[in-house]
Amino acid sequence: MSDFFTDSLSQNGIPLNILNDGADKTYNFLVNFPTSADDRFQAKSVIADISFGVITSDNLVINEVFYEVDDRHGLRGIKPKDIIRERLKFQWIEFYNPTDHDITLKNWRLYNESGKHILIHPNKKIRAGGFALLTKDGSLWRFWNTAPGAERIVIGAYLGQGLDIDGDLLILKNPEGIEIDRMSWGDNTSGFTPPGTNPKVDRGHSTERLVPGFDSNAASDWLERNPPTPGS
Repeated sequence: MSDFFTDSLSQNGIPLNILNDGADKTYNFLVNFPTSADDRFQAKSVIADISFGVITSDNLVINEVFYEVDDRHGLRGIKPKDIIRERLKFQWIEFYNPTDHDITLKNWRLYNESGKHILIHPNKKIRAGGFALLTKDGSLWRFWNTAPGAERIVIGAYLGQGLDIDGDLLILKNPEGIEIDRMSWGDNTSGFTPPGTNPKVDRGHSTERLVPGFDSNAASDWLERNPPTPGS
């Protein structure tokens, strides 16, 4: 009990959980007293404040990545010799804007493990609280039900040299060249502080933040999503 109350005195209290929109959670608190306490706690009470907050940030984040393309999302009927090229064509990346203002994506840069980058040329905006989807070829969206209002950005080039399914790194930089966000998966652990493993996902799944905009720079911010949720 003393440890619990000591931790409760910190500025942020004791984090209990992260909840997505529409989710619910039940908490049961069980307090046990040693027999040596006798009656000293009789007629005593404890008041606990439970606070709810909204996750905010001052800039964009990489929010979801679809790199392990499956038959259902573009590879059905593709010849084995064309699989790699077609997989790169149907990969996509989702950005989220957790701020209270719109952000223009023109001249933002996205790097992968190869060290090469793509430059976003279209003068597209992500609205406050909105999503944007980045891909080489806009034809892939016929395989998806994307959320209404998500901005679609076709860059006409591979994402870096293509996203490596076994492990890769993504670094997002603003037009001034300042690193804003990074993440990684599989055998690349350099996207987190400290370095950590965001496991490779199964075919047709994506890797996504636990909650849009929640960014502690840790691998634990991410989970495997099935089905993927482009634009939401």
